[in-house]
Amino acid sequence: MRLTEFGDLNWVPHIYHYYLRIYSLFFIRFIGYDKMWAKQTEAFLKRVKAKSVIEYGSGSGEPLLRTVSKIKSPALKSLNYTMSDLRPLPEFVEKVNNHLPENFSYIKEPVDASTHRPQKGQAVVFINSFHHLPPETAKRVIKNNLENGNEMLILEYVRNSFLAHVSMVFGPLIVMLTVPFVVKLKHLPIAILFTYLIPIFPLMLLWDGLVSGLSAYNEKFFRNAIEDLNCHAEVSTNIERSLLYPSGTVTTSITLKG
Repeated sequence: MRLTEFGDLNWVPHIYHYYLRIYSLFFIRFIGYDKMWAKQTEAFLKRVKAKSVIEYGSGSGEPLLRTVSKIKSPALKSLNYTMSDLRPLPEFVEKVNNHLPENFSYIKEPVDASTHRPQKGQAVVFINSFHHLPPETAKRVIKNNLENGNEMLILEYVRNSFLAHVSMVFGPLIVMLTVPFVVKLKHLPIAILFTYLIPIFPLMLLWDGLVSGLSAYNEKFFRNAIEDLNCHAEVSTNIERSLLYPSGTVTTSITLKG
């Protein structure tokens, strides 16, 4: 049985979806996931000779921006990067389209990665979002992209491992320590109520973190998917660890053979 995250439910209040993205970005900054992803991202974009990139499940959009900013190659930094999400929040769409560099843009309308067809040959990126796809949907996304000539890079900071699950427990604790400094003043009363007096927000984050880890796909899944789909592709997985995050981030690339 596959469990569901609160962040995937439409009936969950907007404020949770908003701060789920804010705190995801907070942890990326605090732990430095973007630094851990940048090397593999640069290697992937060079290997597939990317001319443009589309990201699915972009959330706030800033994880992609921060990862690209850590790339050394000026040519790769200047590629056109398109962001998209199944549930794009206007606050983040507007920020990307109006305030970020011109080569970054965010599609305003909802984009379903399982049905959307990017430009032929466009590199496809998922940042901490691929694990949200159910197995059959994940396979369909892989099939659609490879058949269209879109090679894929999947970046995750969740893993289905004991150490990774333990690390998720610290997330709600950090949230409880930082709410007064991260949450907007207008949202602070409700945040205090549902963080400290009735700790629903930290418990929801804990659930989502643990479910994310349990839902994360490993290299065996991708290899089996490629074999089942009869796709001529190669899978490569890399784990980057740091002192702040010993469980490690996972980078998976799916590239066409030949």
